[in-house]
Amino acid sequence: MMAYLTIASCSACESTTTTNAASAFAAQTALTITGIIFLLVIIFSVAYLAFLIWWIILLIDCANRDFPDKNTWLIILILSFVLGFIWLADILYYYMVVKKRK
Repeated sequence: MMAYLTIASCSACESTTTTNAASAFAAQTALTITGIIFLLVIIFSVAYLAFLIWWIILLIDCANRDFPDKNTWLIILILSFVLGFIWLADILYYYMVVKKRK
């Protein structure tokens, strides 16, 4: 009877160790995923801020530049801000107007 208690207590110890290891692995995985998500949020925030600054510069350029489609591009740039596509309007305006006029 004593041998059975010893074996039972050892298997309980192994179960506890396995549970602790699994819980430590889950915690480490959660921290890794949280860290990756945080890093992606930082990267996208910096990229959005860069496009926002570039959008302001291009909006000022569009207002000061004299060319036939000025009103159209002003509307496109302003709507792109409202709709959240400033990166697309920035790239289009830069290559279709600024780069072409240089």
